[in-house]
Amino acid sequence: MKRKIGVLLLIVSLLAGCSVSVTTYPRYGSLQGTVQVVDRGYEYQSMEGSGLIDPQDIVIAPQGYFDDDHVYKALEGALVEVDGKQIITGGDGRFFFRDLTSGQKRVRVSSSKLTQDLEFSVYVEPGKTTETRFRWEGVGYYLVIGIEDYWYEENSPGSRRDAQDMHSLFKNNNNLYGTVKPFNAPLLDGEATKDKIKEMVQDIARVATPKDYIVIYFSGHMGGDYLLPYDANREPYD
Repeated sequence: MKRKIGVLLLIVSLLAGCSVSVTTYPRYGSLQGTVQVVDRGYEYQSMEGSGLIDPQDIVIAPQGYFDDDHVYKALEGALVEVDGKQIITGGDGRFFFRDLTSGQKRVRVSSSKLTQDLEFSVYVEPGKTTETRFRWEGVGYYLVIGIEDYWYEENSPGSRRDAQDMHSLFKNNNNLYGTVKPFNAPLLDGEATKDKIKEMVQDIARVATPKDYIVIYFSGHMGGDYLLPYDANREPYD
C-alpha cells in the first residue's frame, strides 16, 4: 500500500510542473436564403410615389415558408453582406455564403430599391448550411387626422398643425412606422371626410398582417364616443 501511494505522489508532482495547452480550430458553416418582397399591390408598394420598397416588406426565407395570404416576389439585384463577403442576388433572389466561421453573424441587405438597408442577426451552425429566416415582427400604421377648417362646424384652431407635428413625431421616432403608400401622410381638413377615413381604415386592414397594428390620432372636434370628420353636421353623430 505504501509503494502505491509513493508512485501516485510522484505522478502528481511531475504534472504540477508541466503546462498543458489545447489548440482549437475554427469551425465553419454555410448560410443561404432568399430575399423576397411582400406584394401588396401596385398602389400600396411604393413610398410617396418614389418606387422605393420599405424594409417592412422584405422577408428572408425559403419560398413558400410563410403560410399567409400574401404573395412574395424574389428581389433581384440586392446586395447581401456577411463577414465582409458580398453577394448580389439573381432573378431568384437567392444568396449562398460558404466557409463562414460558425457563430452569430450580422447580415446586411441593401438595394437601390429599398428606402433603407435591412440588418438582422443569424446564427451560423458549424458543419452545415443554415437557412436564413427573417421578417419584421409587426409594422405600425399611423392614421393621423387633423381638421381645423370644418365644412359645417365651427373651426378647431391649431388642429392641422397639431396633426402635422404628431405625424412627424411618429414617423421620425419609430422604426416600425409603416410607410407603405398611401398610409404615410396625414389626412388634413377637406381630405378627412367620413368616407375617406373609413376607406383608409379598411385599406389598412386589408394590407396589414396579423402582427401589424394601427394607431389612429385625431385632432379636431370630438366627444367621449365620437369624432367629427370634415363633412359632419352632428345630425346625428355618426
